[in-house]
Amino acid sequence: MSSFVDSEKFFGFRKDGNVVCFDILKAPHILALEKIVYDVKILYDLEGRETEKLEDLAIDVLGHSRVADYSAYLEKKRVHQKTYNTTKINWKEFSLDKLLPKDLVHKIAQERNSIIQELFEKSQEKEFYLKLYPVIKCLWNLGGSPLYIDIESIKDDESHFSNLIRSSIRYGELYLQFNPVGAKTGRLSFKKGTVNFYILPKDLRKCLIAPPDYSIIQLDFKAFQPRLAIFCTADEEFKKIFSDIEDIYSIFPGDREENKISFISWMFSKRKHSVFDVVASPILNLRKELHAQVKKTGKLTNKFGRTLYYSDEDDNVVFQNYITSNEVDAILTLMVKIYDSLRDKKSRIIFPFHDSIVLYVHKDEMNLVSEIKSCMENEHRTLFGSKMPVSVKHGKNFEQMENWT
Repeated sequence: MSSFVDSEKFFGFRKDGNVVCFDILKAPHILALEKIVYDVKILYDLEGRETEKLEDLAIDVLGHSRVADYSAYLEKKRVHQKTYNTTKINWKEFSLDKLLPKDLVHKIAQERNSIIQELFEKSQEKEFYLKLYPVIKCLWNLGGSPLYIDIESIKDDESHFSNLIRSSIRYGELYLQFNPVGAKTGRLSFKKGTVNFYILPKDLRKCLIAPPDYSIIQLDFKAFQPRLAIFCTADEEFKKIFSDIEDIYSIFPGDREENKISFISWMFSKRKHSVFDVVASPILNLRKELHAQVKKTGKLTNKFGRTLYYSDEDDNVVFQNYITSNEVDAILTLMVKIYDSLRDKKSRIIFPFHDSIVLYVHKDEMNLVSEIKSCMENEHRTLFGSKMPVSVKHGKNFEQMENWT
């Protein structure tokens, strides 16, 4: 589709003025509308459904008979496209109105909109979608601002990652394309075939540089997942021990460094541990309680209202997904808050990165770092009952980062 006029045929404009579509990433400009844009793909991603193609999703949810007409129209469209391919006409350069009979275009659009509306009505995650929508818009805005790339710094690397970066930059700038629901837990990913900094080898991070007069600042939660596990338990005495403690590993008896390495492994596996099994038993209790709930209902709701759907996962997997989802939503809600606070500033967020947020901060606005740090540490105090300590690093490229002093 070559224009918004074309794409308009494929979006349902509801009586309340809001919009329902399928796969907003194919036409993200529609997020500029003041009304809420409901993406049926994201709604069913949140349910853990397979949503690669609208036709397949519709068959899964609505049944073959309901989708039969739409499938027939799409088959006619494919026949036309095959004809253009045979005659070596690049049909992708033209709008559908130019390529297909008007009656067929109308039928496809009408049936598509009808199916999308029915899928919307049957979807179960509308309430959480409204909470997620500011995140979706924020990610779209972040994707509209460039990352600055020093391609010379990786000129000798011929890996897939480097080649993808080289093919994606324009005049030293890279624009990220986020997928707002990348995994069952809600963890972000990136549009298929685009640069994904989450899986970029560490030695290639040096290509991400700060522009003149800016520094890259990374604010990183300390021991975030263990801390979330502690403060998701219902044991008030247990939580009180760790409340507002900078170094949770110092609480446990034994070697601190060994505890640090072992604790997450213990939390998310079936391994026994002579110290943690006793001292951190409320975490094991929470794990059992969550698994029991999953066995009964097939789902859990995290602290932020996100529903996680399960089948027959073991208790450690259920628990890991639950903690990870809380981590994800804590970061995403903070991302939106910090993004909004920087609207009139030179400094800006460039992306959330696992359990941290990464920014370009202007030299005249370094005072913002302590403000953002405080926000991150205290924003979810009411929800979890404790400060969540944050460490800060800075640098001119994303590989060579030093501790903030």
